[in-house]
Parts: sequence; structure tokens; C-alpha cells
Amino acid sequence: MKSVVFHQTASGSPDTAEWHTWRQGGIGGSDSPIIAADAGLLTDKPAWMKSANWLYLIKTGQKEQEDLSNNPAVKRGKENEEPARRIFEEQTGILMSPCFGEMDTHSFVRSSFDGMTFERDAIGEIKVPSQKVHDLAKFGRVVDYYKPQIAHQALTAWGHPEEWRDQATFFISYSPETGELVYVEKPVKTYRKLAEQLLAAEVKFWESVSSATPPCGEEWLEAAARYIELTAQADLAKAEIEVAKGRLVELLGSSKKMEGGGVSLVRATKVGSVDYQSVLQELMPGKSKDEITEFCDRYRKDGGETLTVRVEKPRVSKPKPKRELV
Repeated sequence: MKSVVFHQTASGSPDTAEWHTWRQGGIGGSDSPIIAADAGLLTDKPAWMKSANWLYLIKTGQKEQEDLSNNPAVKRGKENEEPARRIFEEQTGILMSPCFGEMDTHSFVRSSFDGMTFERDAIGEIKVPSQKVHDLAKFGRVVDYYKPQIAHQALTAWGHPEEWRDQATFFISYSPETGELVYVEKPVKTYRKLAEQLLAAEVKFWESVSSATPPCGEEWLEAAARYIELTAQADLAKAEIEVAKGRLVELLGSSKKMEGGGVSLVRATKVGSVDYQSVLQELMPGKSKDEITEFCDRYRKDGGETLTVRVEKPRVSKPKPKRELV
């Protein structure tokens, strides 16, 4: 591992311009779960997780990353990282220090370690997480979306998984409200398969950044451009149709029906829809909303797949930087 030094930092995630510039020039540990999810390496992708395309826009400078310095969860994590490290050292006798590094063979693979031993034979990832994640750690489990981060850090610290030996990883979970700290210790080889797949996915992603080609690929870009072109034409046609329809309504006047030229226009009265939820509550007094839903589910027909296409609003284009792929 190539060590990188940032002055006056006591945290694994220093909020300095120098550190942000370094992070921007590569893939960090917090980026790795996004890439892993895009590559299908997560069994359960959280709803809050960003997309690989979002990360691509950040790394190519086409989108600014949101400032999370005032986010309560982020502040809670930063403020309690150092106390958690001290408690871990007291419990285990293992001394760790925050540090920064790049993978020897792929310098864009970068990590801000919350803790690494002086012998570089163990790394620690500190979290001040939700109660659910903390409880899982009590039973020796690391939640799925944090595993790529540990695998990524292991790649940074010890190179390709074929080169790994007997190093150890620690997932450290701290609850400042109760003062409870638990950790999950695993041999680094536990993450070997994931790390091999993750490294391939990260190399592919960085090729996208270096070539200024979104992760979706050229064929998707062509299909998307065609879709946008046609929807724009359809929107224009819809607007013109509404104008033409308005003229027909104007000509209909107070009549009930008029036809001619292959077009007919009929005026009719539509009955309003029934509020079935209110009906059920009246027919089933005292039942909760969940109980009513459970009752309705007995008569629910099988669902089907839906596909929703959303067109993003145009962004002001910025020059796409070319990056050297190492």
C-alpha cells in the first residue's frame, strides 16, 4: 500500500479540501457499496443508496456532492469515531490509528482507514450505526451493505486477494447513547471472493470515468437519446392535440353530440369513484387499517411487473475531465 499523509487529521474521514480532492481522484471506501450494488454483489440494496450513474457524475465533476457536514447522522459518526477507537483499544489491547492509502497496483482504489495497526496486519472500520446494524454486530454479523467497504479497504491495504495472508478485519459498532461497543472480527480471507468481484467492478467503473462514458454504456445512451427525442415529439403532439380538441369542444357548444369528418364528440356525465377504504371502515367498525388491509389481501389478484421510465431534467454540461487509468 502506498501511504498518503494529510496533516492535522485525527479522523479517518477528515473534512478538508486536500482530502476531498484526493477522494475525487479515485474510488473511496464509501463509494464501493454503490459499485458493488450496480454489479449485483449486494443481496439487498437499501432504498437510500445512490446509483452508479450518480457516482459517475460526481467523479467526472458533472454533479456536486451534497454537503453532509451538518447531517445529524454524519455528525454523530464523526464525533464518536475517536471515542469508539479508544474503547476498542481498551477492550482488545489492539492499538489502531487512522491512516490513508492507495492500492499499489491500482492507485485509484483508495481508503481512509478508521484504524490500522502499526504492523499493518489488521484494519478496523468504525460505525456509529442504527440500532438494527448494532444488534446484528452483537451476533457477529456485518450488514450486507458494509461488507464491500471492508473488502475495498482490504484491497487497498493488502493488494490483490491472492496476496492476502493472515490479516484480520474488525467491524466496530459503537452506541454512544449506551456506551456499548461491539466488534466483529473476521479473517480477511472471509472477504476474498467479494473482493475479487469488487475489484473487477471498480476497474470497470473507473474505466468509465477515465473515458467519460457513463457506466450504462454506449448502446444505452443511444437508446435513451432516441427515447427522449420521441417523447419530446409526443409531448409537442399532445399539446397540439389539446388545442385541436379545445376547438372541437368550442364548436360543440351546448349540444350533446356532433360528428363529421371522421370525428365524433359526445358530452356525457361521469359518476364519481367510490372511496372503498371508507366503505370498509364503516362495514368493519373497530378494525384497524392493517386489519382491513389484511382482509382485502385475501381477495387481491396477482400483481404484475411495471416499468417506469423517467426523463431527467437537462443539466448544464461541463467539460468532462480525462483521467489516467492506472
